Amino acid sequence: MLKPPPKAGEERKMSTASQKDGRKTPRLSAQSPSFQKFDPMQKKDLLAQERENQERAKRDAEDERQREMEEFKKSGYSTTSNVIMPAYKHDDILDCDREINIPPKSQYIDLGWDENAETKRKHYRRFFNDELENVKTVLAIASPFQTYEIKKGQTRGAKAGFFASLMNEVKEDESGQVSTEELMGKFKAVIEVEVKEEKEKYFQDKEELFREMQEALKSLASSRGIANFELDLDLLETIEGREELED
Repeated sequence: MLKPPPKAGEERKMSTASQKDGRKTPRLSAQSPSFQKFDPMQKKDLLAQERENQERAKRDAEDERQREMEEFKKSGYSTTSNVIMPAYKHDDILDCDREINIPPKSQYIDLGWDENAETKRKHYRRFFNDELENVKTVLAIASPFQTYEIKKGQTRGAKAGFFASLMNEVKEDESGQVSTEELMGKFKAVIEVEVKEEKEKYFQDKEELFREMQEALKSLASSRGIANFELDLDLLETIEGREELED
């Protein structure tokens, strides 16, 4: 038979009796998982692990990018152009145009779509996974930009918040005072101080030097039996172009 539920007074007596029997209500301790998930050191370790995973993924992507670029060069269809038009070959069996010599996807992104080889709508554009000033193939020298950090917050006279004190995440500056500063972004700019007359003379001298270099190279090529030698100065803008010119 089912027992009827105890009355309010009986339930209180039963609760009191259970405490007298030595059974206690469980309490959260410092070792409880409910407390451990708020451990600030564990949070820092997870953030450091996430940064390490991102750096590893970035290195792997760069290695894959270099490998595919080397294979593209060996195929004989490598180019220094940032924009590549697709090449097609007609399939006589299916009576359609099939794309051939597709650039590596780690280097170029395809945009548009062609109905056939005559559409000329689809093209490939080179892309990079990092800022251009960090890409050595684009800018071999250090970044020409002056960088200034944009912050918000307070460094002197600031007070630590309740939760920051509770979680032991109070930030301090170099002097040991409480800091609420946060990095919001970066401002990059190129600041130049120049004299107009000197700048004009610089470009005139530069143009004259390039003209003399081209004449000297044409003369050298003619002496080696190379006819109609032309120097494309645009190839000198990138490291890949200079490597191709050297080859």
